[in-house]
Amino acid sequence: MLVYQIYLVSLPWEIYSATHNPIWALWAFIFEMIPYIGLGLVGGLLADRFHRQRLLVVLNLTLFLPILLLMMWHYHPSWHVLVPLAGFVMGSSLASVLPIIESCFPLLTSAERLLQMNARWEAINYVTGFLGPLIGGSLLAATGYVEILVVQGILVLTAVVSLYRAQSLKNLGLPQRVNSFFLTRDIVCFLPRHPQLRWGLIFSGFVNFALATYSGLLVILLRLHLHLSIAQIGLWLGIANGFPYLVNLLIQHAPAGIIRVAAHRPLLLMAIGVVVQGLGVLWVSWVSIPWLVVVGQALYLGGVTIYTTFWRALRQQQTDARWIGRISGLSRSSAYIGSVLGGIMGLWLLHYFAVPQITRVAGFIVMGFGLFSLLMLIPRFPWLTVTNRRISH
Repeated sequence: MLVYQIYLVSLPWEIYSATHNPIWALWAFIFEMIPYIGLGLVGGLLADRFHRQRLLVVLNLTLFLPILLLMMWHYHPSWHVLVPLAGFVMGSSLASVLPIIESCFPLLTSAERLLQMNARWEAINYVTGFLGPLIGGSLLAATGYVEILVVQGILVLTAVVSLYRAQSLKNLGLPQRVNSFFLTRDIVCFLPRHPQLRWGLIFSGFVNFALATYSGLLVILLRLHLHLSIAQIGLWLGIANGFPYLVNLLIQHAPAGIIRVAAHRPLLLMAIGVVVQGLGVLWVSWVSIPWLVVVGQALYLGGVTIYTTFWRALRQQQTDARWIGRISGLSRSSAYIGSVLGGIMGLWLLHYFAVPQITRVAGFIVMGFGLFSLLMLIPRFPWLTVTNRRISH
């Protein structure tokens, strides 16, 4: 994940420096999201059928390919097609790896500890999110893009060796592998019909659709809107990424009352996470002072952390461990369909509006959607009791 965090900061900056056009950065984002639509489910199938440790080692090795493609693009800047191709390969690797990682959690801990384990995983993500922008921004300012790619290659090699040597992963192959195509079909139908899990599909798809431009062009937004250098962007984003770590600590050590709410009404907490995401994006798009941008980005990432932690725990609690990989892959597919469609819409909007204007409207829409969802999920509103009865069972 540290490799990916460095990639997120350094690549958009390098693309804009070479082309002076944010559209190419958004194209890279779109092509990175496309594999999640189908390969998330493929990764889930692999996780449910083969030894997870071996899969993680092989799939992490594929991360060398986007690094090689970006190295070629650096020396041949006119070969713009290499940028979205690298994004596609990067997305393919991560789309396959993430469901496999998630499918390991129920096999490594008890059902009562799933929420805390997911919070720890998110904490690891945001530690890398803190270090990635700092490393990427500082290296790009001090040396150059080639040096960043070399560092990423070293990190990939380190991850592969660590995964291969990890003793805790050696016994995660399932004793009874699930090979039925019809079971996979039934699982695909199960997720949108489940009274709680289908809400997660709706939340993920809509939020990723609305915030695709923000996610893909955040570095360029800070460069154009605040006139920050890449070192400053790395510093401010790194500081902002430290806030979700505190949110994770609160979730890991949450009092019994919050754990009970999470167990019985996780959708409420997920909707709160959506509201906070929209508020953070709206904040970032309005302010023009760097430390206030940090506050807004911290709010956004805190909302992502709340939503992702409870959504992942809900999936794992409601799903048989034998096919959690496929459920994870399918849920990610729905989310990134939204990202791809939102990115395409962003390409069209960039012809008429500036990046801050697009993200400002997107933040307002997401916050309004989250508030409306909260109204639908709170049982005190009698005109929505049918929905609430359906969710509570």
